[in-house]
Formats: sequence, structure tokens, C-alpha cells
Amino acid sequence: MTQSRRPDAPSAARQPLKAIVLLEDRLHFRVHDIQTALAEDFPLADWSGADVIPDLPFDTGGVAAVPIACGKGIGPGVILGGGPPSLEWSRLFRRAGLAATDDAAERMATSTAHLEITVGTLDAALTKRLRAADVVTAIASVFADLPITTGISLTWCDRMFTPEAFRRPVAAVQAQQIPVLDWVRPAAYRDADAADYTTAVTVGLSAFTGFEIETRQTPLRAAEAMALLMHTADAALRGEELFSDGDVLDGVPSGSERHRVRLVPRGRLGNAETRWTLLHPDSPFNAVKALGRVPASERDAESKPFGLVSRLGLPTGFDAGRLMRRVTRSRS
Repeated sequence: MTQSRRPDAPSAARQPLKAIVLLEDRLHFRVHDIQTALAEDFPLADWSGADVIPDLPFDTGGVAAVPIACGKGIGPGVILGGGPPSLEWSRLFRRAGLAATDDAAERMATSTAHLEITVGTLDAALTKRLRAADVVTAIASVFADLPITTGISLTWCDRMFTPEAFRRPVAAVQAQQIPVLDWVRPAAYRDADAADYTTAVTVGLSAFTGFEIETRQTPLRAAEAMALLMHTADAALRGEELFSDGDVLDGVPSGSERHRVRLVPRGRLGNAETRWTLLHPDSPFNAVKALGRVPASERDAESKPFGLVSRLGLPTGFDAGRLMRRVTRSRS
């Protein structure tokens, strides 16, 4: 595989990862109690450094911030506290499958306090970013089952969870798996200038890799497009080299059509992060006009099989629902 026109230096992959824990009452604790709970609930994880972190008291109505030891290579983590959170409730409820009148949604919207848990990394290495997401998920889990906890939001993928639903990514982290569908969210919409076609994009993948993946103006059904993106995101989170600008992919699950891969640099089409776009041959999107010609080194390249799809053994007309139900993949 050639390395022509690779994505630029990741921006989102250098930002701290954050979770917000919603509370319906004031909360106070001591730091060493949290460190002890983390070591007990996640015994396979590295929590070194806890012995040098002072046993500070914390109160959502008082102490502004306390550190949390996160092991080697990342952190330390920081827990901030405050009053009622400022969130776009309607959007988050919709993405959590909640109506505003649901009991769970009403509890979240009336939260009187919150915690912000942030964990940063010194560089954008994928292994460190995944470890930071593990730690954020783990710390949030310590508070998730408290009677006063109403919800948990993972801000990098714009997701909201009820305390019960949050057990799913927590169980994956405890099993040393990547909870792909909880850390990365697929979104689909129709463009105003191509109402008969679907554009789908990952949300949150760039926090780990520095890029998102999309299918722009594709004739695929939304469920098929999103399943394709999430399995591609799974490969990216396991560190696989996916493609280069101008690649032609065979075996994409929409028949025998070849998909062209194009690199969309950050800001080129209004996108906040660099994107790889998988272009269906029947897409009306004019990639040459919007992105320029395919790099000369790729124009006459032989097409390659879409390895991820081939490895999963997906037939033509694959069951998108079955794929979307496979929510975790082993890191090994």
C-alpha cells in the first residue's frame, strides 16, 4: 500500500477524553476511596501512582478538582465538580433512544450537580488513546451505580447513557475489549442537494485516530452504510492500515461495485476533522471537483479486496442488523 496523501496530524486525538456524570444531589468522597474501587473493579488495569496521590476530599459543592492516578503513559486523570450541567438535552436524549417524557430522561434533565472526568495523553498514539478511554470509562463506572446518578455522557462521541446502559461499555473494558459502538457513533443524514442518497459518518473515531470515516451520498440503505462504517472503525481501532487516497475497493457489501477511497482534509468541505470517504460508483458526489484528481501514483493501481469485509465473510446483501448487534471486538 502506498502512503500518498495520508491524513494530517490529528487534532481531536490530542484532546483529553471526557465523561460527564449527572447527579441529582450533592456528592462528596475521598480520592483514595475512588482509587481503591478502581483497583478492585479493574484488577487487570495499571493504576500505578495511586500511592503518591494525596487522599484529598472532594465535594461537588466545594472542592474544585482532584487528581486520579491512571497508570503509566497517560493522565493523571482529573475529576471536576459543579452544579446543574449545561447540555443539549433533546439531542442527547434522541441519541440515547429516550423521549423527553421518559422517567430516565426527566431525571437527567433535573440533575442538580455533575462530575467532569478528564484523562489526557502526552501524544496521539492509538494505544494510549484507547487506554485513556478505558480509564475514563472505568472512573465513570465507580459513580454510575450510585442511587443519585442519573446518567453518563461520553463527550467525544456525543453519547448519553442511562446508568443501566453504561454497564455495557464497562463490561467490555473489564474484559479488555473495545466497546466500538459505545465509543464511536454512526450518524446518517440526507444532503439537501442529493435527497435520494444517504451520507453516513462516524462520530468519535477521530478522538483515537485523528480521522473519521464516511460514505458520502451513497445509494446504500442507511443501516448498511452505518454497519460498513462501524466495522471499518473497528479495524481502525485495532490499528489496521486501512487505505490510501485513491484506493479502489472490491467486495464492499453492496454487490460487486468498486468503491473509490478519497481523503477529505480537515476543513476542505466544512468537516472539523480529516475524513476518509468511501465513494460508491453511483454516488452523485463529484470528488474530482471537490477534492481534485486522484494522486498519480494511485490512478492505475489494481483494485484491492476490502479486507475487513472479506475477513468477516459477508455475503452480498449482508444483514446489517446482525452486524450492528456485534457491539464489541477483541483487541487480541
